[in-house]
Amino acid sequence: MEPKKRHGLVTAWLLLVILSNAYTGIKYVLFTGTVMAQLDLSASKGIIIAQGLLSLAMAFFALMVFEWKKWGFWGMLQIKKDGVSTWDNLE
Repeated sequence: MEPKKRHGLVTAWLLLVILSNAYTGIKYVLFTGTVMAQLDLSASKGIIIAQGLLSLAMAFFALMVFEWKKWGFWGMLQIKKDGVSTWDNLE
C-alpha cells in the first residue's frame, strides 16, 4: 500500500493552524488577566478561558487531520462562530 500524500501548502496550513491555535489557547487559558488588559475586553474571565479552550480544541482537531484521522475534520467543522457551526456556513 502506497503511503498517503499531502500537498505542501496543505501541510503548511495545518501546521499554521496547529501552532497558532495552540499558542492562542495556552495564552488565553494561562494568562487571562493579561489578555483582558492588552485587548481592553469587557468580556468575563470565563468567556476568555472558553475561547482559549476552543482554540486548544481546534489545534487538537487540526493535529488529528495532520495524522490522517477523519474525525479530526468533522471536529474542526463543529467549532462555532457566532452560534453557527462551520458546517452550516458551507451552504
